[in-house]
Amino acid sequence: MISIIDIKNNLGISEDNPFKAGKDFEKLYSVLEESSNTILLDDICFDAKFAHGVIKIVQRRDESLTEDAILKMQTEYTEAVKRLHANLAKIVQELPDFFRDIFNKKYLELSQEGMSNLSKLIEDFAAIKMLLNKEKKKG
Repeated sequence: MISIIDIKNNLGISEDNPFKAGKDFEKLYSVLEESSNTILLDDICFDAKFAHGVIKIVQRRDESLTEDAILKMQTEYTEAVKRLHANLAKIVQELPDFFRDIFNKKYLELSQEGMSNLSKLIEDFAAIKMLLNKEKKKG
């Protein structure tokens, strides 16, 4: 599993250029790192990159997209976010009670603010997926 230090170095993360979800992302990643749960990390990163990609496509408002294609993307996006939500909940369960309550309210609550915060985690995990893909290509 790639360390948080290597991630920061490769993505240019610093105090001046933090993760989108800030220290919260680092806290969640540290739980994954401690458990060495690469399968869960891979699942989260895959769904995050997919969801992030769908959002980018929709934001571009590509005129060539048919209504059926848009509906399919919405369905697939919803499914990816549901999986992300469930997998992130697994990580949050490993946190001490104090942090668990904060993370549940901030990222997993089904509210506009919760979804906005969740989108920041999605961006961070999507960036890790791209980094992992880049590392695989290097061999």
